[in-house]
Amino acid sequence: MAVHLRIVALTVTTAEAEQTYRFDRPATVITGPIGTGKSSLLMLFKHALGGSAMLTPAVRDHVLSVQAEVVAGDERVVLRRTIEGDTADTVDLLDPHSLALERTLPLRASEGVTTLSDHLLDALGFPREQIAARREGAARPQNLTFNDLYAYAYLQAREIDRQVVGHLDSWFETKRRELFRLMFGLTDSALMELKRTRNQLLDTLKARTAEHDNVSSFLAASDPRSDDELRAELTQLRDSLERASSALASLRSELQEQTAADTAVRDELQNAIRAARQTEEEVSAAADLVEARHAVVAQVQLDLSRLARSVTAIDQLSPFEFVVCPRCMQSLADRVVEDGHCLVCLQPDPVEADIDPAAIEETRTALQQQLEEAQRIQQSDEAHLQTVQERSQQLSFAVTSLRRELDAQTRDAVAPRFDAIAEASSRVTSLKASIDAITQLRESWARVRTIDADIRS
Repeated sequence: MAVHLRIVALTVTTAEAEQTYRFDRPATVITGPIGTGKSSLLMLFKHALGGSAMLTPAVRDHVLSVQAEVVAGDERVVLRRTIEGDTADTVDLLDPHSLALERTLPLRASEGVTTLSDHLLDALGFPREQIAARREGAARPQNLTFNDLYAYAYLQAREIDRQVVGHLDSWFETKRRELFRLMFGLTDSALMELKRTRNQLLDTLKARTAEHDNVSSFLAASDPRSDDELRAELTQLRDSLERASSALASLRSELQEQTAADTAVRDELQNAIRAARQTEEEVSAAADLVEARHAVVAQVQLDLSRLARSVTAIDQLSPFEFVVCPRCMQSLADRVVEDGHCLVCLQPDPVEADIDPAAIEETRTALQQQLEEAQRIQQSDEAHLQTVQERSQQLSFAVTSLRRELDAQTRDAVAPRFDAIAEASSRVTSLKASIDAITQLRESWARVRTIDADIRS
């Protein structure tokens, strides 16, 4: 397909004036001496179309904006772009008739945003394609943009002197070829998709080949045995495992038959152990109870002793009149005390009923009865504790005797079989570990075969 792109007019705006240059005739020739602005005019075209133009200092100092009227395919487009400032990274799309602002298009691509390049390529009917390219040995698809296409419409004079359409720039070589093929219908989207797919497959092939080499090298270094040797050894190990498992089952069966004869002794031993444990718990509970009884008796005895000391103090001290403080030995003769109050502590004197001898005797009698009752219960609990301790000793002796009897019966028949069972179990475990190790190695070899099949595919 041929791409139709024509620049119709260019308007240059400065602070003092605005000048429009038209190019709507079949051909336009721009002539003039060096330094009159021929290249600057063409660079302003490129700037208006979103390209990175080499603007002279005179243009940057005096030109405010540039406006281009372009025919792209069947669409007439008017574009306006400032020379300096933040808005230089965007281009205004104007209505061709009223020159009213329709929308502002960014120059740099971002997710979900239509750029000026996208708009111009759509207007030209030119496909937005990604070409198959490689960078640093890996597939890196590149987008074809309007700026790449513009290289076929305009070259700087110095570039014309040395190359055509950037054919000396290695970085542009791939894009240059694909753009040429697209412009003249020598390729299409399906073929370009196949090229991108080929690049991806080359990357996958490279990665799988490296993986195949790495795994094969690791297996060769870690274990020199081949897959066939591992398969044969695995078969032998499984046969050995089957024989070892049969021998272990046989030993366990013999042990079960032998131990069945000792069931009665074992049951009796278990019952004796259970009864001994219960008796030990009873001994512990009885000891705690006796200790609590001791505490109760001691408390009642303490209460009786306190009562006796109180009565003695009242009897001994009531006849005396204190003339000095019994604590600090200061004189109490000049102390003013109300009638009916204690000269020492200044509290009201006790009423006769508070120190009734009959009440004191009644309290002493009650405490004495409590003491006798507590001592009687204590003696009963101590007797129970002694009985339980004796029964615990008897059961412990019975457990020891039954264990000796069971050991004597099983020493010659069971113990040797236990050793044989332990040895057979160890043999089975070792064989299983060896089988697991070989199985993992064979899985690695299977992975190598799968990778090799992927590479061939």
